Amino acid sequence: IDFAEEVLGRSANCGDVVVHRSATSYDPVHGVSMVDGRILWRRDLHAELNDRCPGQLSEDALMITRGSLPDVFVVTRDRQVAGCSLDDGAIRWTAPDVTVPYSWPLIEDGRIPIWNGQRFTVIDEATGTILVDRQHPDLAGVFHEKRGSILGDLVVFVSESGHVVAFDLQTGDLRFNKLHK
Repeated sequence: IDFAEEVLGRSANCGDVVVHRSATSYDPVHGVSMVDGRILWRRDLHAELNDRCPGQLSEDALMITRGSLPDVFVVTRDRQVAGCSLDDGAIRWTAPDVTVPYSWPLIEDGRIPIWNGQRFTVIDEATGTILVDRQHPDLAGVFHEKRGSILGDLVVFVSESGHVVAFDLQTGDLRFNKLHK
């Protein structure tokens, strides 16, 4: 592996391990030791996700994000979010039918809050359990949502449509909604 070329733009630094995918194809995904540069594991995660969720075959590239837990990284693509083991790259869980409209989700304190238009979802990072799944019809017209920031019990997001919203992380209640013109 040409480490410098491979890692650019397609990797996540996860402590002592860099998880990355090829610059020229979806698979394989590698775990590489930051200590000595050894390849710790190699997996065809894109193919494994297609096998695991045959109703959601995707040609979208995997986006790799560092988890907040010490032994997890998260991959997203199209309508899927998956938690993977940092030890061997194995898929631990999938949350199908959850779309992350921005490249890398926010992951903090074992939670993955995702805002996609009228839908707000929170996934448990360790298990993939959907903790919150709420629809907010009053957010119709939102487009190009951006990754959020957690502030106490709230997660705040902005969008290119001019929306600034805040959701309660525990209940999914919409606590703030302002459209800037």
